[in-house]
Amino acid sequence: MKNTKFYSKGKFLLTGEYVIIDGAFSLAVPLNFGQFLTVEEQEKNEISFETYQNSELVYSNNFIYYENEYKVNNSISQNASDKFILQIINTLIAEKPSLFSKGLKFISDLNFDINWGLGSSSSLISNFSQWSEIEKFELFKKLSNGSGYDVFAAQAETAITYQLINDLPIVQEVELNNDILENCFFVYLGKKQNSENEVKNYRKSAKISSTDIQNISNLTQRFIDLNSYDELIEIIQNHEKIISSILNRPTIKEELFADFDGEIKSLGAWGGDFILAFSKNGNNFTKNYFHSKNLNTIFTWNQMVFC
Repeated sequence: MKNTKFYSKGKFLLTGEYVIIDGAFSLAVPLNFGQFLTVEEQEKNEISFETYQNSELVYSNNFIYYENEYKVNNSISQNASDKFILQIINTLIAEKPSLFSKGLKFISDLNFDINWGLGSSSSLISNFSQWSEIEKFELFKKLSNGSGYDVFAAQAETAITYQLINDLPIVQEVELNNDILENCFFVYLGKKQNSENEVKNYRKSAKISSTDIQNISNLTQRFIDLNSYDELIEIIQNHEKIISSILNRPTIKEELFADFDGEIKSLGAWGGDFILAFSKNGNNFTKNYFHSKNLNTIFTWNQMVFC
């Protein structure tokens, strides 16, 4: 086996959540947190899979080949992790059966809390793409109903713009104004969202127009060209207002933090995971406010974003 260890970064979608699926020009950043995948051959003719979180075992199972597909070896029922890993394995064996001519052991190690929603699934897909040498977007679309931006962010070295045109991804690297953004904080709300389910719900019920898509695209470009705190405030306010109207849901600030003297932006699936927050009152004010709400998992821009 020519390569046995791979790494992919977590991600945040800064603009374009949900409407990125419908072609909005969007902005994402790779993170300092990510996931390793180690691949080892083993004598047993089966697939073993282990997941570690900060080197602590959080998942383990074995899979055997039976009736033309891999199945769980020792479990009548399958949990969500079993199903996802089986989906990956059986997709890979359908595409490149030669990869599975011997027994294999996959060891995944995340250096972040799996509940944070930073892309445990997408970084795993990205790692399997590197191992199998199957193009990352091609593999992603066989496994997910999302836009695919996250597998590109997983291997990016800087912020990226992402847009689907005729269902094909257009990706470009961009530099952001970190002098302004370094005063932003990422705050974990403690309510992990299921991105796949959120996308399904969006497709069923969201009301979106071409004007909405264009307005979000314009805000993305303004975020890239950002040159003042006042502009950042306006971008966040307008972006939250548009997505709130599309989803027919209150913004996270209206719902939970109406007394915060600053701006708050949802990231990714609304209602859980992380938010982006900043205040012109200063960094200590922002941190102390969220500590007072018993939200203590807080990262600075530079602690979180790979830049």
